[in-house]
Amino acid sequence: MVSGALAADGGRFSDAYVFNSTEVLDRGLIAVTLSSDALLASQHYLHDWEPISRKFKVNSSNGTLLSRLDGKEAASLYTHYLGEEKEEKLALLSLQFPFISKAMTKQIIAKEEGALRFTSTVKRGEVLQLSFANIEKIQARLEELYMTLLEMPIESIFLYASSARRRFIAPFSQREVETLSQLGTCSGFFGYGEFFSVKNGMAIFSQSMTVLVLSEEDTLAVSSKKELLHVHHENPDFQTLKALTKIAQVSAKESEELNKALERRIKEGVKENRKKDSIMIHNSKLAQLGEMLGLIAHQWRQPLSAISATASGMQIKFELDNWSKEYVKESLEHIQEYVQHLSTTIDDFTNFFKPSKKKERVLLRELIKKSLFIMSPMLTKENVTVLKKYSSDVEVETYPNEVIQVLLNLIKNAVSVQVKREIDHPEIYINEYEDQGKYIIEISDNAGGIDEAILEKIFEPYFSTQNSEESMGLGLYMSKFIIEESCSGILDVKNISEGVKFTIIL
Repeated sequence: MVSGALAADGGRFSDAYVFNSTEVLDRGLIAVTLSSDALLASQHYLHDWEPISRKFKVNSSNGTLLSRLDGKEAASLYTHYLGEEKEEKLALLSLQFPFISKAMTKQIIAKEEGALRFTSTVKRGEVLQLSFANIEKIQARLEELYMTLLEMPIESIFLYASSARRRFIAPFSQREVETLSQLGTCSGFFGYGEFFSVKNGMAIFSQSMTVLVLSEEDTLAVSSKKELLHVHHENPDFQTLKALTKIAQVSAKESEELNKALERRIKEGVKENRKKDSIMIHNSKLAQLGEMLGLIAHQWRQPLSAISATASGMQIKFELDNWSKEYVKESLEHIQEYVQHLSTTIDDFTNFFKPSKKKERVLLRELIKKSLFIMSPMLTKENVTVLKKYSSDVEVETYPNEVIQVLLNLIKNAVSVQVKREIDHPEIYINEYEDQGKYIIEISDNAGGIDEAILEKIFEPYFSTQNSEESMGLGLYMSKFIIEESCSGILDVKNISEGVKFTIIL
């Protein structure tokens, strides 16, 4: 069982000393060991600093050094709430308003380049709050301890109390010592961190008073109950501290409730916006449906014509009685190929309009190929040449249909601008590659680029360079939303020498 404390220096936080009968040390440890054939020992503590602020989460720490708290520099956040103080006064301020975690306070002893150094370990992810003494609980806990010790054998009591108790709640600290002195001889000192034995180790407390009770005799030290010393409840200091504590606790509780209510409203708002965005994505797909139907018609026209021609040829052969099994077999195989092409085409379009339920692992080049297949009638009609370069063979986990929707929109926009500006030899360049774990698709054209004055606005909802009959101005907005919010990627744009380049990063 270990009891004791870190040496204090009267609130200067500069030099402290420990000593025994032979030497004085400014950097060292003095240990006194006690043993006996019959030594009865027990440990107790009084600690009643309680939270008075909202909760802060530790983002970065290393042992006893706390760097970042709640996304901010630790020292800056502390002074934000308690005011700017000179560095030498910071530790003194922490005696009165320490951080608290899981009902135990943590004492600051220094500031180191924006970080805070504590007497005990601070762990990443730990939740801290500012705290202050609860005067009523201090009095109540003292009475509980007194009644407990009355039933125990006591010859000596060693007290190790925090300097915070002597400096900031002196009347109550004095009563603690006077009360316990009625039970046995008391010795001890005020320090900056109190040692206390716990299961499988030792803790360093702050703002506490640890009590080590020793006896070699198994008899009660006090034969009858003595009157417990109370701080007079009409004492102005008591009333002031009690009121300040109550104000701080109520304010902290109300602040916490407001934060929780705000968090709920934010979550509800985000959920509602997600719902609206999902509807917009679906409506954006429906808006493309009319265009897609025209593309489907183009895709089906050739195989239907081929089926019709093959069937007509077979009918003529039958009428002229000029056919063979080989001819019929070959013709039927051709018809089957055309039908399979029709089936594949409608599957591709149907799958595109189905909402993606879960992510899939796919090659980006396959998504590009499907997009180009869907757009091939428009590309052929407008005589647009597509130059492709595929460099990555790694599958990406994403929502395939959503990425295809973005690719279709970017390709269609490029073709529309090229037609509008009457580009002589319209070309679209698609480059797909991997770079340091990021999977990139670049789509560029030779249509002359976008006016720099509006380049930053093109992703805004309802902004369009075309007239309202041609576009609702949602295509690029939804494309950016899909890539960045749904697919957790990036969609960027910039002008290049001949036109504009859109970059998708997944």
